[in-house]
Amino acid sequence: MASRNRFRGRESPEPEEEPEPEVEIRLTTTSVLDNAHISYDFRSGQYQRFIPEDYMFHLLTLPSRIIHKEELELQALQEAKKEEEAASEEQGQESEQDKFYLMHLELQKKNEEEEKKKAELEQQQQQQQFDVARDLEELYGSVMSPEELAKLDSQPNPFNFSERVSQTLRVPRKDLSLQTDQPPSNTFGVTVGLHVVHDAYERDYMLVLAKERQKQLEKQKEEEENERKTGDKPEAKKEATPKFQKSGGKPEVKPQAKAEPPDPVVVVPTVPVAGDQGSLASLLLTTRMLERTVNQNNYDDVIQDYKYWEDTSDDFRPLEGSLLPLWRLSAPRTRDLLVADVCWSPAHPDLLAAAYSPGTLVRVSGGGLLCIFSLKSPSVPERCLPTPCGLTSVQFHPTVSRECVVAAGRTDGAVMVYDAHPAQAPRVITSTTTTGKHLLPVSQVCWVATDPGQNLFFYSVAEDGRVTQWTVLHDSLQPCDVLTFKTNLPSKKAFGTQKNNLEGTATCLAIKPDNKNVLLLGVDTGLVLELCLTSSTHALVRYPAHTAAVRAVVWNAHHKSVFATCSLDWTLKIWLRHQKCALVELDLGAPVSDVTWCYYSSSVLVAVTEDGRAHVYDLFLRRCRPLCSQTLPQRRPSALACVALCPFQPILLVGGERGYLVTFKLSPNLRRPPKEAKGADEQRLREIELGKLERIITTAKPC
Repeated sequence: MASRNRFRGRESPEPEEEPEPEVEIRLTTTSVLDNAHISYDFRSGQYQRFIPEDYMFHLLTLPSRIIHKEELELQALQEAKKEEEAASEEQGQESEQDKFYLMHLELQKKNEEEEKKKAELEQQQQQQQFDVARDLEELYGSVMSPEELAKLDSQPNPFNFSERVSQTLRVPRKDLSLQTDQPPSNTFGVTVGLHVVHDAYERDYMLVLAKERQKQLEKQKEEEENERKTGDKPEAKKEATPKFQKSGGKPEVKPQAKAEPPDPVVVVPTVPVAGDQGSLASLLLTTRMLERTVNQNNYDDVIQDYKYWEDTSDDFRPLEGSLLPLWRLSAPRTRDLLVADVCWSPAHPDLLAAAYSPGTLVRVSGGGLLCIFSLKSPSVPERCLPTPCGLTSVQFHPTVSRECVVAAGRTDGAVMVYDAHPAQAPRVITSTTTTGKHLLPVSQVCWVATDPGQNLFFYSVAEDGRVTQWTVLHDSLQPCDVLTFKTNLPSKKAFGTQKNNLEGTATCLAIKPDNKNVLLLGVDTGLVLELCLTSSTHALVRYPAHTAAVRAVVWNAHHKSVFATCSLDWTLKIWLRHQKCALVELDLGAPVSDVTWCYYSSSVLVAVTEDGRAHVYDLFLRRCRPLCSQTLPQRRPSALACVALCPFQPILLVGGERGYLVTFKLSPNLRRPPKEAKGADEQRLREIELGKLERIITTAKPC
């Protein structure tokens, strides 16, 4: 490094560089256009001469603030010259009209200025005229000093109200406080009910009546005193001859007084007259409201469970549920009767009907009952119709407009239609021997939904082998046999065809929801028959369902081609229409009495057995085991005969022997909707329910 520095120090200075010669670069171009080239201007609509453009362009332009002095003076002269030329051009372009207009504006400005000056002079003159200080000085200047004049000028003028305001005396405010003794107070509490309000109105109305009676007595006394003074008798006054009109000889007849409107408050007499039904009828509404109030207080814990109970243990057992007992419904003299059938109202979520029959067998003699209960008053039935023999089946009409019409079948083979709407005089139409009633006990009745204006009709099946359609007329029932079973068949040659060989008797009936001409019949031989009333071919389809009597056949409300059957052979089966083998077969371990589908799910169904147990299955979640298999609470072990699920709420109704009729609430696991149903509309919910059943159908074993 040191040697290099020494060598650099010895180097001679660099020679000066010679200046580079200046190079001028000029870019020229030759234009193809001629000086005589013209073009058409569309704006002005004329031909104009084409002005060639400047083809010189700058390669580099730098801004600078330094300008040569001569260039600055030259630029100033050029700008001044341009301004003069522009001014001369503007002056040359002004027309005579513009000059006149400018002159007119100048004259108008002068006139406005003169008017303003005149107005200012007038204001000054008026101020001088109404100058109070100057006037006071002229009047009292020789008598009063300037200070006294100024004080006099500052005082209010009682005569000139234009500039001054009248003054009034200000009343000073005073704070006054008083202390009084605290009024006596008392704390009390009372329960007000309908009877208290009624008694208060009654007492008030009795006071009003007493005042009116007192006024009438006073009027009568005055009339008697007047009669004593005049000496006239009341009878003579009544029999006095009528006055005659001036114009004729006819007596003047006074118009009769109009009847006063009835009083809105009706007071019930304390001691009713014997045989007076009107006094008792007025108490009906009050008594009913009082009864419901008492029931609500008595069943308060049950009502709270009915509305708000949720089984918290369901969170720890996802595929298990339970049934909570709510109300136990009973009627007078039903302890020894069998609840043969139950049904919920299609219009009211709290209304239900129950059919009572004597003994465990339908052939036992004795009277029966048709009771209609309301959950608002569960202690006593709303309607109770005694019958000469037991009832085996009951059903409300499916349409909302006719929800008060009930059909029932009896053990003597008769069917009856009961209108439960009028409480005083209910209307009952019963079939008789002359009108073609059944010869043996009726197994089941089933209404058919009809349009408004059509006659009501229903089907019935009985142990005599007849399947009959009944049309409800004004005062009678008209029968029409649809199918007849033969128990003791002769040889097949006597009949000639095999389609008439229907062995056994029908035990149950179901109508297809979307086609009222398709019937399902359960037979005591274990067969299930599908009957089409409008088809000429394939009118009867046989399903080899069970090995014992079929107790119930129920269509699915979501999937119109799926139905369930139960039998005394301990099995419960799910079927697809026109398929000879069952989709699902369940063994419940005891004879199955009844089965029903749930309204909120297409895969949930409930069945009851004769050993007193209720089974709840969800075929979509689990087929091998039920979600709930619970022994229902009873004082004595007895068989269960029927079951029905409310179409509005998850409330189960179960009936059995010894008048057993109890309602149950399903726990959350038994009515939990799928995750896809959250926030879905009705159409989407239908698709979800159909998809669940379609999955069950596709995963079932082939025949």
